[in-house]
Amino acid sequence: MRHCCNPVSPQSREKWLTYNGGPKPGCHMVAYLIGRMSIVDPDQYNQYKQLTPGIIEKFGGRFLTRGGERMHLEGALDDRRVVLVEFKSADAARKFYESPEYTFAKGLRKDAAADMQLMVIEGFE
Repeated sequence: MRHCCNPVSPQSREKWLTYNGGPKPGCHMVAYLIGRMSIVDPDQYNQYKQLTPGIIEKFGGRFLTRGGERMHLEGALDDRRVVLVEFKSADAARKFYESPEYTFAKGLRKDAAADMQLMVIEGFE
């Protein structure tokens, strides 16, 4: 596993430097958008799924998984769909989320998916 030397936010950078004793050469952080949802209208959700890849790509993101097969290992079983997208930074993920293109797509998704959770978390490349 590579170690981080360039966290997205100043607060993350300070935590990283304190915990790990300084930056490591040749590495940086990325941001992951994690979505979990239950689909209530598959046809409308398919419209949303057709729109999002191009929008994600426009903002420098790429899908790491998009509702793939899972193996339950521990805790309460949660059968919601899981989507994981990597962005170059938390700022890029935020710009994607707030973009006019994705705002339109969110309208389709909100009617098609119930119990939606969406978050961005910093991580290692």
